Amino acid sequence: MSDKTLIRSNQYSTKIGTILFENHHSHFRAIISSTRSFLDLYLSLNKIKIDDSHVIFLKAGNIHDIVKAVTFLKSENVSLIIGPPENDFGDFVQLFCTEQRILYLSYYFDPQGGISPFIYRLFPSSEHEKMVNNLIKYWRWNRFTVVYSKSHSLRNVHQFIVDSKAEIIFAEIDDQTDDINKFIEGGLKMRNICNKEECWRYTNKAILELSNEMSYRFLEASLMLGLINAQNWFYIFSLDNTEHGMESFSHNTMRLSVAGQFDEHMLNNNGTYIPLIKKYKQQLKNDGINKTDITDLVRFHDALLSIPIILQKNSQKGFQKKVIYGLTGKISFDEQRMRADAAFHVLEMGVDGKQINTGLWYTNSKQLERVLSMTDKTLANTHESMMEESKTVRNLLYFNYC
Repeated sequence: MSDKTLIRSNQYSTKIGTILFENHHSHFRAIISSTRSFLDLYLSLNKIKIDDSHVIFLKAGNIHDIVKAVTFLKSENVSLIIGPPENDFGDFVQLFCTEQRILYLSYYFDPQGGISPFIYRLFPSSEHEKMVNNLIKYWRWNRFTVVYSKSHSLRNVHQFIVDSKAEIIFAEIDDQTDDINKFIEGGLKMRNICNKEECWRYTNKAILELSNEMSYRFLEASLMLGLINAQNWFYIFSLDNTEHGMESFSHNTMRLSVAGQFDEHMLNNNGTYIPLIKKYKQQLKNDGINKTDITDLVRFHDALLSIPIILQKNSQKGFQKKVIYGLTGKISFDEQRMRADAAFHVLEMGVDGKQINTGLWYTNSKQLERVLSMTDKTLANTHESMMEESKTVRNLLYFNYC
């Protein structure tokens, strides 16, 4: 049976668009191709037909080009623009979408994102903030360093900073250039703080509030400074896995924690999504693109999956209400068009360098429930379980000595 036989007379047709950077987002050609073919049947069953999709690649990110791109999509009767995977770039796109009265779907972390009748936010930024706040309490971080970029100057004032009773030290990175020495200077600030306070007797904790690229650069600088070891514990805001790009750091029992909307190991063993991931990676190989993580694929997949919900909220047509689950969990929006429910996997680089799923933060908006469930103390090869084993050995030695 062909897909055409599934199209009914009362099907809702729409046009979608997205605006990307040519130099940074070339892998989206593979993402769009694989997700569209994977979800065409699903959209048809939900009486949605994407008549056309416009993908605009910009060579530069100046405001004039962004305005021109949004205006063009408006002239082509595009009803929904799916945002780029970057906070700064997306801020401008959504601003002009609001001015042009075009629906915009954001799927990246954006805690300061405003409310607009034209903007939907698929990434549960506020819940991510609450999760980090609860993780810091669970981990008992009474003192830690926040490393941030000079260009943003902690534009996203996080809840864990505002509410925390811990002692927080701030280290600024001059990110005006890609000079590794700037990152080394930031690493020295963090190291010197600990040397001065003699906190090397304990685990030194640091939160990296940096972009993906800058986080990797800071870790490179930390490696040069001898900070990649069990004595230094990093939580990285912008990353959602501890494997891709971490080959240089997965040694010497480095302690690294992140939170992701999905666990890639689980997806790779899920028969439903194996064809999607396989097709995406094959397309990347055909295009000669060296990219291993699937974060953008997962988020764009769920962005397309949410189209029936968004159109239902903005149309008088009678769409059938149903619960939709994507790769990042249950998809629904509240009255302010924010993601209503959230699920984050707490991931850790184990003492053997391999990724371990140590916990889950999830919410239930209907029951007003938030839960942090952690198993890091009981799983093998986690830093917490190794410390528990070490305590047991020390106690046994002390008992035998007596």
